[in-house]
Amino acid sequence: MKNLCVAAVQMVSGESVTENLSQAYKLLKEAAGRGAKLILLPENFAHFSDKGSFSVAEPFCISGKTNTDRQPIQHVLASWAEELGIWLVAGSIPLLERADGSPTEGKRSRSACLLFGDRGTLMARYDKIHLFDVEVEDATGSYRESASIEPGNEPCVATSPWGALGLSICFDLRFPELYRQLAIAGAEIFWCQQHLPTPQGGHTG
Repeated sequence: MKNLCVAAVQMVSGESVTENLSQAYKLLKEAAGRGAKLILLPENFAHFSDKGSFSVAEPFCISGKTNTDRQPIQHVLASWAEELGIWLVAGSIPLLERADGSPTEGKRSRSACLLFGDRGTLMARYDKIHLFDVEVEDATGSYRESASIEPGNEPCVATSPWGALGLSICFDLRFPELYRQLAIAGAEIFWCQQHLPTPQGGHTG
């Protein structure tokens, strides 16, 4: 494996996509300025709401050519990767379509991790498989991701200049069989970006 400088961006996202993206760009630019070539954004970095993210979900750019009106989040991600010359693991964003272009059902979006190469090209997509449906002892009491998110069903191993990347998101970490499948498929580096509740009912990514 080649020498690699990696950065993990940490941020607390809210309901303003514009503010969240502005913060994400500043942190990506700082990380790239420090020499990072592979940078990871957190889960739900572009939008977080207790009501889910269906209201800001966008169509999947299956053609690879983003449109600023229809796919604003995907468009800036591709632009940032190219501008900064980085490989960008874009945490998770809400998408209205599955990887094959078919629509999601029941006003639920897919929680998708997108990997962009340093020329702004979409290299891979992973849809979160294991959803956070749990009872917890915090101020919220329970979480039901399945109410607003449609689960994925395919593990994802992506190629990169540094080796094969096994992609996963947050609650996936509780399911070791997924990582066994990724390892069998050739994954050498494992990513698991998260957005976690705090005991007070807040969130951090």
